[in-house]
Amino acid sequence: MQNSYRGVRNCLVDYYSLWDIDASDVLPPYVKFFDKLQDNFEHLHEFAIDIICLGQDEATNCMSMELAENGKLTADENLDDLDECLSVAGWMENFGLKKLDAREYAADFRVRGYECRNEKFLKENFKCLYPTTQTRKADLDVCSAALREAIAVKGEACEAMDEYITCSREIFADECGQEVSSFVCNLVQIAMLFNYPMCRDDFHTCQ
Repeated sequence: MQNSYRGVRNCLVDYYSLWDIDASDVLPPYVKFFDKLQDNFEHLHEFAIDIICLGQDEATNCMSMELAENGKLTADENLDDLDECLSVAGWMENFGLKKLDAREYAADFRVRGYECRNEKFLKENFKCLYPTTQTRKADLDVCSAALREAIAVKGEACEAMDEYITCSREIFADECGQEVSSFVCNLVQIAMLFNYPMCRDDFHTCQ
C-alpha cells in the first residue's frame, strides 16, 4: 500500500486481534487464522458469527473512514472495489505473507463479508451448516481431491473449479436443502472468483 493507506493496515491489525492474532508485524500462515475461526465455531457455535461480523463491520467502517480522510474515496463507497488496499499484493506487502497465504487471507475477508451481509440466514442455518462440514468431511475431501487432480491432469482451472462447486453444494443440498446449497455455492464462488476472475462465465449460476 502507499503511505496514505497505512491507516487501512491498522484497521486490519485490529480485525485480526479479535482472534488473538498479533498482526502488528506479520500475519501467521493462513491456516492458523482458519484454525482460530474453526475453534470459535466449535465452542461458540452461531455466536461466533457475532464476532466475525463485529470485526467485519468495524474493519469496514475503519477503512472507509481512513480512506475518506485521505481523499481516496467517499465514506460510503464499496470497499470491495479498493483493489490496492485489499488485494493479494496488499496483504503480501503489509503483512509479510507469501503469495498463497496472501490469496487465502484476501479471499477470506471477502467471504466473511458475504456471510455477514447474510448474517440472519447464516445463523438460522448454522446448526446444519457447521455440522455438515464435520460429518461430511470425507465427502468434501473427495471434492477437493477431484479438484486438485483435474487441474493437474487437464490444466483447466475454471472447469475443475465449477465441478468442485457443484460437488460441494450437492453435499449441503442433501443435508440442509437447496437454500443452504445456494448459499454455499455463492461463498465458494466468491473465494474462487477473487483469485480467478476469468472463470466467471464458466461457473454455473448459484441461484
